[in-house]
Amino acid sequence: WRARDVALGLALALGAGLVLVVVVVLAAVLGEPGEGTVIFLSTGLLGVAMALIVWRLGPARHHVSIASLGLGRPRSLQPFLWAAAALGASLAFNLAYVGIVMLFDMDFLLPQKLDLDISGPWWIAAVAMIVFWGPLTEELFFRGFVFAGLVGRWGAVTAGIVSALLFGVAHGAVGVMLPAFFTGLLLAALYYRTRSLWACFLAHAAQNALALSVMKGV
Repeated sequence: WRARDVALGLALALGAGLVLVVVVVLAAVLGEPGEGTVIFLSTGLLGVAMALIVWRLGPARHHVSIASLGLGRPRSLQPFLWAAAALGASLAFNLAYVGIVMLFDMDFLLPQKLDLDISGPWWIAAVAMIVFWGPLTEELFFRGFVFAGLVGRWGAVTAGIVSALLFGVAHGAVGVMLPAFFTGLLLAALYYRTRSLWACFLAHAAQNALALSVMKGV
């Protein structure tokens, strides 16, 4: 796939996101939706949409295996060692970012606290969405599809910056855009270095799990 496939995929993903926004707004008008419902809609269904877009405009359209997305079996532990390094760098940046924002009393730039007042099946579903499904579909889309589709035309640096910018903006909240952008750069570099989407998924999922644990006080 090439840059034009990526452009079409971005347009379709934006359209899917707008449709979900309308659905959430309608749900709020008809009756305040629970946090579990919002997470399911925003992460679950949007993830399905992104995965379908990647498959249709990537492997299916160009008649290649899904392994071309970086889903092949790693032949050594090296990709996972690089994943650990990327995770450590991302966490260090996030800690520094929060420290600087607090030092200069710019609380509006702090990551928003995730107040998940849910339990039981909804809690299990939320963890699955935030720790597993969200990272998997985001890595498929932003690294396996967007970055890979741009790198041949624009080179690794530009493709990494563009995919990271899109990754940061996609997170929506002002307080997480810069950390997400930096993490996106690291994940693009990790993908370029290892050619393994599993390494990117592992780093992404571990960071989400740690963030969720901190926000819930686990």
